[in-house]
Amino acid sequence: MSQTDPFSQLPSPILLAIVKLLLDLLSLRSLNNASPTFHSLMDESGPEIIDEIMHTSLPEQILILIRGVKIIRSNSIAPGSLDEFTNKYLARERDCEFTTTYYVPKES
Repeated sequence: MSQTDPFSQLPSPILLAIVKLLLDLLSLRSLNNASPTFHSLMDESGPEIIDEIMHTSLPEQILILIRGVKIIRSNSIAPGSLDEFTNKYLARERDCEFTTTYYVPKES
């Protein structure tokens, strides 16, 4: 007997709202593997879903590093020094200071 996907009857906006409530990326992976409907949704809206879950489940320092990697991999920046990069792309929106060796939170 084949099982049907219980999520297949729900409209995409409802599925998107449900998946954005997941607590972590491991849960997203499990749901993606278990449900063909959610797998299709990931094909359509994967970056939006992953971004939402990451912002609710990962520490701010990790999000800053991920943002830096995304910028570097996009090839949209001119090469320069590491200090220029951190000042322009990483430290501008956050209450933090970066050094070339490690992350240092600012004192409040």
